[in-house]
Amino acid sequence: MSSVRHSKAPAAFVSLFAPAGHRRWWHYSYRCGQCGTYQFGRAPRLEDVTGPRRASCGHKVSIVVARTYSGPA
Repeated sequence: MSSVRHSKAPAAFVSLFAPAGHRRWWHYSYRCGQCGTYQFGRAPRLEDVTGPRRASCGHKVSIVVARTYSGPA
């Protein structure tokens, strides 16, 4: 009997920074739940921020927005 292991990527709760000033992309930061390193990312569109991906430390994570910061009104 073979055992197949399906592991779901752990959630990584990000702080999301809206485009402001000369910055046109969405920026986000989070801490990897497996190794504890802080990661940074960016995306051209808001809908591209969330979802599964591989962090730069090599671990699989599922990006979830925890808080959003906007620029000056």
